[in-house]
Amino acid sequence: MPTILIMDRDVARRERLVSLSRRIDPGIHIEAFLKPEPAFSWLSWHSADLVISDRTMPRMTGFELAERIKTIRPDIPIILCTSKGNESDKFWGQQQGANAHIVKPFKGEELLAAVKRVLG
Repeated sequence: MPTILIMDRDVARRERLVSLSRRIDPGIHIEAFLKPEPAFSWLSWHSADLVISDRTMPRMTGFELAERIKTIRPDIPIILCTSKGNESDKFWGQQQGANAHIVKPFKGEELLAAVKRVLG
């Protein structure tokens, strides 16, 4: 069963991401966090098939998060969600290891398409 790690500082958005992710597979395992530190702790003991994260979080950007995850687990695809849709953000995210970039507000189908694209 695939595992998705979700990080978003906003509880409502995080719950929406969880709900949308369950549409991929109702039996999917989801770990959701408000802050990156507990997520890194969880990742040091568990495996994830995908990370979906907000670009802006307390004490760390999504770019920093992607770079840090790719340092310890280069195989995990990462989708960054951001309110900034400019090309420089997409480029910088890719440079730090993000596999996809979706702009908020997004439709559920956009997230699901990004998930399918990065998971193959």
